[in-house]
Amino acid sequence: MDEVISKLHSNPQIMITDCCDDICIVCPENRGGVCSSDNVSKMDDQVAKALNLNASGVYFWEDLARSCKEKIFSTNLFHKICENCQWMNICQKQIKSYRFYGWESANIKDQRGLSPKDYYDLLTNAWCIDTCAPRLRKDWSEENKTLGQCSVTAFLLQDIYGGNVYGIERSGGNFHCFNEVNGCVFDLTSEQFGKEVLDYNNCKEQLREVHFAKEEKKQRYELLKEKLNSLLLSEGFKTL
Repeated sequence: MDEVISKLHSNPQIMITDCCDDICIVCPENRGGVCSSDNVSKMDDQVAKALNLNASGVYFWEDLARSCKEKIFSTNLFHKICENCQWMNICQKQIKSYRFYGWESANIKDQRGLSPKDYYDLLTNAWCIDTCAPRLRKDWSEENKTLGQCSVTAFLLQDIYGGNVYGIERSGGNFHCFNEVNGCVFDLTSEQFGKEVLDYNNCKEQLREVHFAKEEKKQRYELLKEKLNSLLLSEGFKTL
């Protein structure tokens, strides 16, 4: 599967087949080039109909992906066609939209195979009033979980991916922290600012030695790390 995905990055031409294809080579349902699963065959037929595809037809991959997104993933056909598919949760995660800054290009992976989007999903269940900056706790709520979580989150993500933590200067001399890893900029806690547009250019690098000189911030970081590790274990991943 990884080899097939790697080839798709170059936008090759794809030939549609009504028999088992390259993806099906190691599938246990592959019986001599014929799919033995009525459910899979049914889904294939529904996708072909929705996209108006013909067997032996040749299409560029990017055209197929775009058509699939517009005609299936962005409509109620997605759940109608794929409701019984065991891999549906993987597709749901891939097409899920996020609201944190940089999510569209935040596709880097750590040694667990997890992206910043995966960690956002995990941290949504870890951020709490106790990991929020004390000065902002009066305004923290379940509806605004990222409030006051920027520095402890950014340095935790630095532990995972490396790179640098930068800060956008705010009023009162405070800095809103975000991550940059090999040119990939993302800010898991940007939602706390609502519709305000932040400027991520030419920002000052932030050092954990300076931030964690404050004992309360270091303790909040340790608490967030502990909560994240518990969530990683519950999902079957190694801890940090």
